[in-house]
Order: sequence, then structure tokens, then C-alpha cells
Amino acid sequence: MDLEACDVCNCSSGVVDCENVNLTALPANIPKQVVYLNLKDNRIACVPRDHFMNLSKLVKLDISCNHLTTSFLLPKNVQELIASDNMIEHVEDFFEHCDHMTSADLGLNPVKSISTKELEICPKVNELDLDGLLLEKLDSDTLVAFPGLNWLRLTGLPFLSNINIDALTPFCENLRRL
Repeated sequence: MDLEACDVCNCSSGVVDCENVNLTALPANIPKQVVYLNLKDNRIACVPRDHFMNLSKLVKLDISCNHLTTSFLLPKNVQELIASDNMIEHVEDFFEHCDHMTSADLGLNPVKSISTKELEICPKVNELDLDGLLLEKLDSDTLVAFPGLNWLRLTGLPFLSNINIDALTPFCENLRRL
């Protein structure tokens, strides 16, 4: 039996707060008017690729601290994504419709590479947290997708001593915090 979102979560004024309610799957019937969806600190392992696409008012999604292994599509209006501390290996789907996204926290996931072939240009992303990823390289081909970047977090990366400084040079003018 599917759990109804507003039976297991706190729902009010465009907010659906399901933080730490022991979910193992997404709740059913998330209100379509939701602006902020908090699914943090559960045991959710799977989100169907297009599950959130009908939530056209969604602006902020926190799905950190779960057991996710794959990324999924987000509606165009999403501005902030917090997907840290999962087991996600590929993040490209998160950026397929990133027209309005300004902040993405992908830290503490076992991401080894970010495919620039599949990555859309995300002009408004100004904060990108890659803390603790298992990236094997970071180069300008990856960062070119984020021309508005002014905050980039790279702590805890195993390759940090091998970073290609030339990759960051085009972004140093905009970066305020690295």
C-alpha cells in the first residue's frame, strides 16, 4: 500500500516536509502545488526518472541522506537541488532541465565523472558543491556548463592534488569562493 504524502509528512503552504519519517519509497500524491519538497534523511532507494516532472511549481528539492543510486529529471522551475550523501554515480539527469537552477549540492556521492556530452548548459547555477565526489578529473569541459558559477566546493576530493588549474582559469573571474 502506498503511503499518502500528507498522511506521513507535514503539508502546509506549498511545503511538504517528509524529513526523517522513515520512508523507503516516495510517498503517493505529493500535492502538485508544492514549492519545497523535503525528503531528507529517509531510506529512499529509487526515484523513477520522470517522477517529479508533474510538480511544475517545485522550486527546492532536498533529497539528501537517502539511498539513491541514480539521478532523475527535475521540472524546469527547480532552483535549488540538495542531493548530497546518497550513492548516486551519474548526475547528468539532474541538469537536463536546469533553466532556473541556481544551486546544486551533489556532495558525498560516488560520482567518478560528469559526462559533458550529456550535460546541458546551466546558465544560472552559481553554487556547485562537489564535496567528496570520486571524480577522476575536473576540467574546463565540465565547468563550461556552469558559466555563472561563483561558488565551487571541491573539498574532500581524492584527486584534488591533481586538479587542472588551467581548467579553473576561465572561471576565476567569477568565482568568489573556491
